[in-house]
Amino acid sequence: IPLHQSTTPSAIRAAAARRKATLQDMHVYLRRLGLDLNDAPSPSSSSFSSQPPPLILHVTGTKGKGSTLSLCESLLRRHHNLHT
Repeated sequence: IPLHQSTTPSAIRAAAARRKATLQDMHVYLRRLGLDLNDAPSPSSSSFSSQPPPLILHVTGTKGKGSTLSLCESLLRRHHNLHT
């Protein structure tokens, strides 16, 4: 049950625990791509302007991810000349 649908204290705790695991999983996936949020330059650092951070779209949910990402891809290709 998602956190916003949880009604009992134990269900709320279980949903919150899953959410923490999801964030940890996202860090694992970024590291697999060779990206580490701890190594990302801050906007105030000198390397930020010479090396902009990669563009990442993270879409979650139970319905509509495919159509949402298709729309995003189309916009990025058409208006920004970016490719996925």
